[in-house]
Amino acid sequence: MDTIERLASEISSCGVRRCFGVPGGGTSLALLDHLQKMGVGFHLAHTEAAAAIYAGAWGMLSGLPGICVSIKGPGLTNALPGLAVARFEDYPLVAITEAFAPTDPPTKAHKRIDHQALTQALVKAHCYLDADGPAFGRLMDIARAENPGPVLLNLSAGPTTVYQDPRDAVHGGGAAIDLPPFSRPVVIAGSLAGRSAFSDILNALAFPVFTTAAAKGVVNECLPHAAGVYTGAGKELSPEAGIIGKADLIVGIGLRAKEVLAVNRFHCTAVNIDVSSTAAETGGFGFAGTMTLAEGKEFLGEAGKMTWGLELVEQSRAALMGGVDCDAYLPVRVLLELPGLLGRRFRLVVDTGDFNTIAEHVHRASTLHDYLSTANSRYMGTALPLGIAASMHAPELPHVVVVGDGGMGWHASELKTAVAQKLPMLILLFSDGGFGSIRGRAKQLHLTLDPLTVADPAWAGIVRGFGIPSAVAATYGEFEAFVRSWRPAEGPGFVELRFSPEAYEAMTRRLR
Repeated sequence: MDTIERLASEISSCGVRRCFGVPGGGTSLALLDHLQKMGVGFHLAHTEAAAAIYAGAWGMLSGLPGICVSIKGPGLTNALPGLAVARFEDYPLVAITEAFAPTDPPTKAHKRIDHQALTQALVKAHCYLDADGPAFGRLMDIARAENPGPVLLNLSAGPTTVYQDPRDAVHGGGAAIDLPPFSRPVVIAGSLAGRSAFSDILNALAFPVFTTAAAKGVVNECLPHAAGVYTGAGKELSPEAGIIGKADLIVGIGLRAKEVLAVNRFHCTAVNIDVSSTAAETGGFGFAGTMTLAEGKEFLGEAGKMTWGLELVEQSRAALMGGVDCDAYLPVRVLLELPGLLGRRFRLVVDTGDFNTIAEHVHRASTLHDYLSTANSRYMGTALPLGIAASMHAPELPHVVVVGDGGMGWHASELKTAVAQKLPMLILLFSDGGFGSIRGRAKQLHLTLDPLTVADPAWAGIVRGFGIPSAVAATYGEFEAFVRSWRPAEGPGFVELRFSPEAYEAMTRRLR
């Protein structure tokens, strides 16, 4: 217990003021008791997976790794989807779990499972609590170091060494790169650009700047040189299709394979600004070399004197908006009209689905984290806990959370938190009666559609039972009326928007 109290003191001294989880009656509860006495609040989640997503989102938004707590065995197993989200999306957190000690005899088998084997693919580091270390501050540093991600701490005595995933090794510096003359540079910024304070530099440029979906908002997308989202798989309506091929230099910032849908070797000279140069993550792009962050900022400062491609960005935007149906009752129109309907800045949180493709391309984020999604993993069902955590972190800001038929049910129980805390969340269920993002592909391959159809996708009545004002909108007018009547200060609202399956399926055909 002295060790648990010491851990609580270290957590508090690191600046942590809130943690999340589903505790047991042993060391995890003792830890929370000590933390409470030290002024660290605890948020009881309804599932351990949601607790890990809460903690990861909190860590991503605050810059201080989040904390989630669970019991051993089944509790940690339940947390795995949340840890996977954090690993995919670079969310820093420390997952603290009750555990058996490695030296405990095999007769201690109740709820026993090998935690390291269970989580090794999902965590950056794995260690045991011991009076001799490691210090909790070190675990926080590991969680937020590039690449950010989850760290697992077992509440039992064990080896003092910390297992660390070798995939997170960083290189020591850049190498001299002999670039040929160029006059048409394009930047593709990954999420590293946000973690490394590139926004001011990118906003000051006068040539096309793309971002990955994970970095959306790192350049103000209302600026004339903000070219939109690069996925590597864009079709003719996507801005990348009309701009990338005209460049004579591609400058990546943390451009890695996991942040795009397809890795393609660039047609011209390309360099990457990064702290990691693993071939598995960057080799397919054909980079001529890697610059350090300092070298990259200096390089972009010099290149910032160039001007080109602004007309291409304008033409690409016009082609995009002219090629999608902005008037029909579909996600395009809804997302475009939201800023006017709400009349103020808001944060958009988007689950995975065809509506995600639309949101990435038509919604303009002015700053980093104005737009949140599981961009790297497309992890269905994450938007609700992600939006709740983001709303708890910034309760002064309205949050619009968009989910689809497939993702709505995963964490619906967490809506109780939104109600209890009167969070300013407008939850939009974009419903076409099934898994629209997969249905088109299934038709092309002449596969059965039965598993892709939701027999009764209706949720408004269920959500109303949580105490959330809810409506079903079969027309845009019905949707507009509900949004105009919603008062963020009074807590969450819910609208179920029912779209034509055929029109819904067709809306992304020329985008991706």
